[in-house]
Order: sequence, then C-alpha cells, then structure tokens
Amino acid sequence: AFFQAAAHAVVGLGLPPISGLQWVIALVSALAIPAIASVSRTLAGGTGLEGWVLAAVASAGSSALFFGHIETYTVPAVLMLAFVAASLRSLDDGGAAVPCLLFAAACAFHMQMLILAPCLALVCWRVSRRTESLRPWLQAAAFAAVPLALLQLLCLAYPPPYAQSYGGGDGRMLVLGERLLSGVHWTSVFNRLCLYSPAALPALLLAPMAWKGDRLQSAFLLLLAGGWGAFLVLWNPDLGSFKDWDLYAPGGFAFMLAAVLLALRLPPGCRRPALAAMAALNLGRTLPFVADNHLLL
Repeated sequence: AFFQAAAHAVVGLGLPPISGLQWVIALVSALAIPAIASVSRTLAGGTGLEGWVLAAVASAGSSALFFGHIETYTVPAVLMLAFVAASLRSLDDGGAAVPCLLFAAACAFHMQMLILAPCLALVCWRVSRRTESLRPWLQAAAFAAVPLALLQLLCLAYPPPYAQSYGGGDGRMLVLGERLLSGVHWTSVFNRLCLYSPAALPALLLAPMAWKGDRLQSAFLLLLAGGWGAFLVLWNPDLGSFKDWDLYAPGGFAFMLAAVLLALRLPPGCRRPALAAMAALNLGRTLPFVADNHLLL
C-alpha cells in the first residue's frame, strides 16, 4: 500500500515511477540518520566517542538498503532504528508509548519485525517497575498487540494474488532437521553476516565483557542481536539464501550495535581503535556495494 501510494504521488509530479520511488525511499531512509545518531549518543554515554560509535554503526553492510534499493525491508529497518533509539531512552527515563507505537509500525511494514517483541517486553517491564503501574503493558496491548492482530485478520481476508513459497519453493517456513546441521546452511549464515556487518564477528571475542556497565542496556541490545541471530539461522529464505539476502539485511544494524556495546566495555585506551577498526572493516564491504549500484551505472 505504501509503495502504491508513493508511485501514484510521484507520477502526479511528473516523475517516472521507478526513479520516483527511489527518491521516496531515499527520503524515508534519511530518517535513519537521526535515529543512529541518537543511539550513538546513548551508547557513548558521555565518553566523547559518539562520532566513532556513529561511524561503526552507520558503516554496517546493511546500510546497503539505504542507497536506492526499492524493497519492502527499507522502511521497517528505519522504523526499527527509531524503535531502538526510543527504547534506550525509555530504559533510562521515559515511557513505553513511543516504543510500542514504533514497534507496531515496524511490524506493519514487515512482520519479520516481530522478533523485536522481547526487546519491547523488556522496555515495558522496566517502565512498569519504575512507575509501579501496569500502564506500559496496557499500552503494549492497545498500541501494538491489538492493531497487529487486526492487521493480520485483514491480510487473511485479502490474500496475495500470487503463490507464496519458502526456501525457493520447498514449502518450509523454518530450517529444521538435517538442514539446520548442514555445512551448506552454516556457510550461508556466515556469508550473510559478512555481507551486512563483518565487523560484528570479531566482537564475539569480547562477549565476556557484555555485562559490564549498564546491564539493562546490555540486555536490550543482546536481545536485539539474539532475535536477529535466531531469524538468520532458523528462517527459510523465500528465494534461497543468495537471492533473498536483503530479507536479513536490517539485522546488520542489530549485530553492530551489540558489537559496539562490547567494544565500549574495553579499557578506555582500546575503545577508539576498536571502533575505528570496526568501521573500516564494514566500509570495506559497504563501499563496493554502493559503487557497484550507483557510481558504475
């Protein structure tokens, strides 16, 4: 519905539908910039490393989504970043209404964003404990659960006019059994991680430092990365892993946020070099993608 409305709008302005849609997506994608900047300020926590955190997170390979690629994953990725920014503020001192609304909006654009539900539950629990009220849980029901349930009923009433398939047509929604243990599957998972946020992989070595500092913040970002990790491993790509890489691409931000959190737990003298190395490693993958899609065409 969003793309149809955008296409009608740009045609009314005299623009070709495809290039017009690219402009619309570019404008929507620009909203990711303040969200990433807000998250960077929160994570840096007055250490003076906001710029380095911003560079590391923004350089994630999933930023490939924000360079004119017309897909249904772009808008929910922007809404996910806004949800993360609002949620981190709520964990510290704020309400749950805005995170609930942003969660519902992200899911409305693509239901894969349901994997953010544990993060929203943590926010509601924290706000409920701080305010000693059930209001956050009621907001989650009124602003997220009920609207999304009604949206699903609407979708069931109007099925898509084309056949749906999973895993390139094998009919399986999840990767289970022998395939889950196969080397081909795990090679594909590793390859996708390298496409979106290769710098997140070395950060696994820093995992023992996860619970230093703000534990609520750590729990939130690890839930975020864990949800995307489970989706990456268990969900069966609709078109096969190679052709459906962008289905998983927004998770690159989630993995990088967790990696940056771990880097900020290092001794002070090691933080800036670690963040700079992460940004450089990610850009080595992101910049060729941008050049191939724009500068060379």
